Amino acid sequence: MLISSKIEKLGQAKTSLQNEKLVAFDVEAEGLDTRLCAIKGIGFGTNKQQFFIPFPHSIPEDTLYNFFTWLFQRTIIFHNAKYDMEMLLYNNLPIPKVFHDTMLMSWLIDENKKHGLKGLVKEIFGREVKKWKELDNQVTLLRGEEDIMRE
Repeated sequence: MLISSKIEKLGQAKTSLQNEKLVAFDVEAEGLDTRLCAIKGIGFGTNKQQFFIPFPHSIPEDTLYNFFTWLFQRTIIFHNAKYDMEMLLYNNLPIPKVFHDTMLMSWLIDENKKHGLKGLVKEIFGREVKKWKELDNQVTLLRGEEDIMRE
């Protein structure tokens, strides 16, 4: 995909999300050590539209940085915000100023249960989260309609 096409798709994502006040955000990576593992992709969106940027990509660094700076003017929802924000920082990307963390929320509700995303999705929504290997990992930018929890 040409760089101009990728930048155009970022613009489409921006248009789609411009009136949203709350956006979910997730960094997919190769491992758990934020200093050593590489980002495999970044997903973000709302219950209406989801987007995914695979890594590596050919988007100019300043373009991606500026897009995330714009996106992070909204309230961002993470699951394990510390990990995702460390991955962003180690990859020279901005972090949001206002965010919520569903893992911490779960712990505050009941500190004695497990707080993993898969378990919470099963408990709250009665659905299984698809595994990374089960997703269509074709290298495309900002695949609209990508919903990792859709059955």
